[in-house]
Amino acid sequence: MRIVQFEVPGTGRRVGIVDAQGEQVSDLTARAPDLPRVHDVFLATRQRNVTFQELLADLCSQSGLPGSINYFRPWWLDWTCCRHHRVQ
Repeated sequence: MRIVQFEVPGTGRRVGIVDAQGEQVSDLTARAPDLPRVHDVFLATRQRNVTFQELLADLCSQSGLPGSINYFRPWWLDWTCCRHHRVQ
């Protein structure tokens, strides 16, 4: 599972999950606005007493993932920065 933190101009920071093909990013912050940074996700796991993977699985299992962003589109068209985080 690849987690990314990115920023959409005019919207702000976001956390997303890259699909298995590595082409699309599902915007998890659209589902959980209180989680705009990967660090916030880690803090939420401590507050909820769950693992990082369990929290992400819970967010993904809710009906219908939010819209996707093309991961290969030039970065300046979709976001201003991107940090990659691999979860084992």
